[in-house]
Amino acid sequence: MHAVDRAVLSARELEHLADAAWWVSRLDESLDVRHRAYAAYVAEGDERAAGATAARLAIEHFLRDEPSVGAGFRRRAQRHLQSQPGSAERAFVDVVEAT
Repeated sequence: MHAVDRAVLSARELEHLADAAWWVSRLDESLDVRHRAYAAYVAEGDERAAGATAARLAIEHFLRDEPSVGAGFRRRAQRHLQSQPGSAERAFVDVVEAT
């Protein structure tokens, strides 16, 4: 991956960078960048994207055998999406909760 000035990337761009890092097996980098994307969505006030990203972080932390961190992100996802019961993002959280 080429060097990127992450300070100038939007939340969505950070999320795409995290996905790219994941696909080339740079898992630690992916997780770090996804955390930054989550924080950027929160700062932007984008509850739906913050909730979906929190759900993704929950899954990733559960897979890394970090259940406390995963549970924390699952709760964050629930909180961000509590007013979005019919959304695709809320459905994603429901899947996370069922696993």
